[in-house]
Amino acid sequence: MNTGAGEMLPLYAPPASCAGEAAGGSFARGIVGQWRAQTHRRRRRCGRAREARGLRLEDLARASGVSIRTVFDAEHGRGHPHASSKKLIAQALELDPLELWPPDGEAA
Repeated sequence: MNTGAGEMLPLYAPPASCAGEAAGGSFARGIVGQWRAQTHRRRRRCGRAREARGLRLEDLARASGVSIRTVFDAEHGRGHPHASSKKLIAQALELDPLELWPPDGEAA
């Protein structure tokens, strides 16, 4: 952003409490790392449940009545599958949806 006096101001300046962390990026790495770990744990739950039953993605999609892409996205934490899709996938795996996708903030 140009102030008109030849001085450039940053578009974003981290709060003083994050200044040290922002320089090294540890704050952002910590948040992203936590999100990735949580997503990975959730993927493992759904993927392991499917694999334990000897099902391929295609098999689970057919059994649950959702698309292969929906199953893939649900397993890999991509997008936000609709609650009804999660319920259908869980029913096909004979599990409670909360076992596969616990609410945010709960241990995954």
